[in-house]
Amino acid sequence: MSIIDDDKIKIAKHDPKARAIPGKGYYSLEAQEERLTFLRKELDYLQPETLDKALNFITDTFLKPEQVLKNTENYIGTVQIPVGIAGPLMIKGDHVKRVQYVPMATTEGSLIASTTRGAKAITLSGGCHVKVIDRIMNRVPVFQFHNKEEAVAFKKWFSTKCKGFTQEAESYSRYAQLESIEPILVDERVFLECRYKTGDAAGQNMTTVCTWHACQWLKHQAVSDGITILSVHVASSVSGDKKVCSRNSFPPGSTARRGTHVIATCNLTDAVISKELKSSRSQLLSAFETTKVSAKLAGMLAFNVNVANVIAALFTAAGQDIGSVHESSIAEFKLVPRPNNELHASVRLPCLIVGTVGGGTQLPTQQSILALLGCQGPSSSLALAEIIAATALALELSTFSAIAADHFAQAHDKLGRNRPMLPLKVEELNLDYFRAIAQQLGEKRKLMQADIQPMPKDSESIVTELTGQVISDKWVGLSQVKLRWAEDQPAHSEDRSKGRKLPNTWFIKSKPTSEEVYLALKRIASISGEAVQNALTQHASILPINQAHTRELNILARAPKELTSIAPETYHIWRDNNRQIYLLVQPFLQNIELMNSVNHPQLWKRKHLLTAITDISPLHALAYSKKNEIPENLSSLQLYNPRLNERIESIPLWSTLINHGIKEHSDWFCTHHHEKALSLLAEAPIWMEKKEKLPKGFIHNDFNPRNLAFLTKTEGISLCAYDWELAAFDLPQRDLIELLVFTLTPQTDTDDLATYINTHRVTLGNLVQSPIHHNCWFEGVRLSLYDFIVTRLPIYYLIDTLKTQKFLPRVHNSAFRLLTMLDQIQAHESFK
Repeated sequence: MSIIDDDKIKIAKHDPKARAIPGKGYYSLEAQEERLTFLRKELDYLQPETLDKALNFITDTFLKPEQVLKNTENYIGTVQIPVGIAGPLMIKGDHVKRVQYVPMATTEGSLIASTTRGAKAITLSGGCHVKVIDRIMNRVPVFQFHNKEEAVAFKKWFSTKCKGFTQEAESYSRYAQLESIEPILVDERVFLECRYKTGDAAGQNMTTVCTWHACQWLKHQAVSDGITILSVHVASSVSGDKKVCSRNSFPPGSTARRGTHVIATCNLTDAVISKELKSSRSQLLSAFETTKVSAKLAGMLAFNVNVANVIAALFTAAGQDIGSVHESSIAEFKLVPRPNNELHASVRLPCLIVGTVGGGTQLPTQQSILALLGCQGPSSSLALAEIIAATALALELSTFSAIAADHFAQAHDKLGRNRPMLPLKVEELNLDYFRAIAQQLGEKRKLMQADIQPMPKDSESIVTELTGQVISDKWVGLSQVKLRWAEDQPAHSEDRSKGRKLPNTWFIKSKPTSEEVYLALKRIASISGEAVQNALTQHASILPINQAHTRELNILARAPKELTSIAPETYHIWRDNNRQIYLLVQPFLQNIELMNSVNHPQLWKRKHLLTAITDISPLHALAYSKKNEIPENLSSLQLYNPRLNERIESIPLWSTLINHGIKEHSDWFCTHHHEKALSLLAEAPIWMEKKEKLPKGFIHNDFNPRNLAFLTKTEGISLCAYDWELAAFDLPQRDLIELLVFTLTPQTDTDDLATYINTHRVTLGNLVQSPIHHNCWFEGVRLSLYDFIVTRLPIYYLIDTLKTQKFLPRVHNSAFRLLTMLDQIQAHESFK
């Protein structure tokens, strides 16, 4: 039935209850299911499977219907919103004195990361000082009369009833205290601004109930005293409930008119502004003067950048009234220069509507968030107000610094926002898709079911993982597919042997484009400072991510036997340049050792290293050439191979990223290593030229335990190498060095290193049928380590800014330890 079915419209017109939602006022599983059944019938414009999937997500909740009795009507389920934590944020208030980690519910990427950046800056500057100035909740009923004279008489008469009105209002709540009543005369109307203290409740409902009963009492008193009231409305717009009102926003003096009036301040040093906020005091002050002018031009009540983000995220997480985000987000952000090269920053929230009892705060998840915030018990609502104000200041500082230093647009760059194509959706990888692949591979059994599931933890390649975090409109990443087959029963047994029996689990890799990866790197650079951002933009062409999305597909589609012997089989390649789809389907590896072992180098034994070295050598030998030109039969593979002049011109990029590394990771990036890396860069034109003259080959170029495993067989183990997106034409020693740096342990000594280096040299020499002199080979080993330290580690430093790479401190230290060990090994007799 269509949405505009004429018969259905006629039914609705003649019978208003025809579409009435069932179970009105009932909170039970039966009533919930009745409403869900109703929806399945009424939402006939949806396909049944689409509707079922949507409802299944909504009903997948631990909440019971009776738990939402006071929070919603016509209950059918819940919506899940991601919760992340920001911090550490040192708060110095009257009610919160601690380092706080703040849970925030949001679907906006970069919000929590930005808040964390501001929180760190505040904490390193000595913390955030927070002060609750006042807390009140108002309700303003309006009384209407025939004329102004009657209104004046009522106002005078009310002064004799004020005490009784207060007693009546307070009798309907254990917590409400009516602090003051201010009559406001406007023509033939009198407004009574009733200002309450409401304990730890926000108080909107409480004050409405109390004020309504007091108004009913006052009406009866008026009748007895001959006062004629035409009408009474308990909630006039003067209260400003869930509205932006200048009257409530910045009241004179320190007295709040509505909500909690709270101020958060901190003093930032130039060093913190530079290191953490990637800006400068002069940039911030200059931008602030400009924004004050623009805020006035726009008619803003006061200037702030995005306080509403913090308000919404914490209101959602902590069970606050979401409708109050509007008025609560009114805020005044200020920057003022102070002596001793400090910058005073503040945020004032004049009407923050928060509570820690009542409403949504009683729901179990929201109670858990309040517990994490330490906002339970007496005065907890004041503590919550202090936390919100401090968190708002953290986000203001971070975001405003990004604006002042011109990082804001880059940090919020929506990848592929204007893609003129239909991006890949995971729903396209359906049963028919996998059936077609199975048939092409000669599978005789019928495929009955194909379920796409997440991959095990830490399975993503860094390139795919990096971009998958920031792409929202395109499915990229790794997944596994669980398959179920129907065993066929051919009439003749010989027919059964003709088909190929495929495994029950496959692996899918949907690759982002090089442009998407680059934009993801730009996003990281935008929060890493102007120097990093400019350097990355200027030298982007040197990065091995260029053409990475097609490189791996080309390599696997045209794989020589030297590669197929160590790479997983590829079942299917889907390449669609118009839709920017670059997808691989491979078998899920079985009988495997050391899969995803990058954080467990101790598991790598001598046999694994020797096997990896010997098994990769035939590929190295395939293009091993002193001419240093990619063989014609491999030219279509798009192997990464920048020219010498391009490598030398990119030195400023690596210098900038190394300097960024020590700033971000001073806890494990020691000064000695920093000086050594910069000295290698200073000498780079010389050693890069030497490196260019040494024989090159086809290398993996990401040859580490993230991308390596071993197939176990009866005769032993064999190498399985995957993720060929960075494959290059470079020194074979580059793969060896990366493998050693990632697997080096305290137990690895110079004898071990001599064995590994020598094994690679001798194996490759035998394969190319030309012995390789140890001095020439060792020089390649050393220069490959130089290259790894100055052009690969810096990329990891940058990526770690967005997502912690657990292996990085160990690998960094291993690389510099290996430099020392190579000095010791150069004269090693066994090596010679």
